[in-house]
Amino acid sequence: MNKEQREALFKALRPDDETVRALKEKVKATQPAPRRKLLPVAVAAALVLITAIGVWLTLRNHQTPPKIEPSDPIVTTTQPPETVPTNPDGSVNFSDLTVDGAAWPSVPQSSGTASMVSFSEYAVKGCDLCFEGMVTDVQLKQYDYRYYYGEKFGKEVIIHEQPITQLTTFRIEKVWHGDPTLVGTTITLEDDTRGLDGKFGYREGVCYVVLMQDVTGWNIDMWHPVGEERLLEGDIKRSSPYATHYPWQPQVEKAKTGDYIVPLSWETVTAGCDVKVVFDPETPYFGSVQELEWFSDRLRLVDADTFQTRMAALLAE
Repeated sequence: MNKEQREALFKALRPDDETVRALKEKVKATQPAPRRKLLPVAVAAALVLITAIGVWLTLRNHQTPPKIEPSDPIVTTTQPPETVPTNPDGSVNFSDLTVDGAAWPSVPQSSGTASMVSFSEYAVKGCDLCFEGMVTDVQLKQYDYRYYYGEKFGKEVIIHEQPITQLTTFRIEKVWHGDPTLVGTTITLEDDTRGLDGKFGYREGVCYVVLMQDVTGWNIDMWHPVGEERLLEGDIKRSSPYATHYPWQPQVEKAKTGDYIVPLSWETVTAGCDVKVVFDPETPYFGSVQELEWFSDRLRLVDADTFQTRMAALLAE
């Protein structure tokens, strides 16, 4: 094919100007919008989405925790764990709940007197430390001292006292109120048994919830002079500056089921919990019959979840 023939063929195949214009218009209509026009719209949409996500995260992470109000329904403990046998009246025996620890130490009668005040569960916030701890050691200590009391009927009155204290060492497993760094450490409390007759001491191998007070500066010694009184002889210095806030009742004890044995003096903690914990012949207890009867009607089993919730509410008030 020569040059003239090729030009003639190309001219025959080439579309006319009208066809070219039509093809250009069709291509233009089907092409996507230029990137520079779509970019501002995409950026704006992304900013709106990011802002919405940020607001949602802020609300989620900073929402106010629900507050437990007195009007909220009371969660009740109406049945003990299935692993614990019940009595005909629905109560459970203390001996079926307690951990197999030591018996309460047999404390001899202490001479002397002690004043008692009523217990309030709100002391959990006022005490120096509230912890949950395992008893690792129990010791008794007897003091012996004499002091001048004054004159009566023209004669000097000399008082001789021999109080006994219980020294209890705990391994702290949880801190409810106070310094959380104490978890894993040990602490020793010294409790005066005067006025107790050795009733409610701690038992080795058992876990308790303890309200502790630091008596340094106001009750560190076993005896304090009043008026003309003065110490004549003997040791009055305590072995530990720490003591139980209220030793005149059974302490809150963690049962082997993981639940808690709680005196009714913890009013809001035990509210609605109607499973009585009664002292039975197998109870490792050394109180009198009257004491057994008294506290057998005043101990309740509180399940672990309820106890955790109500302790948290007490501390939050």
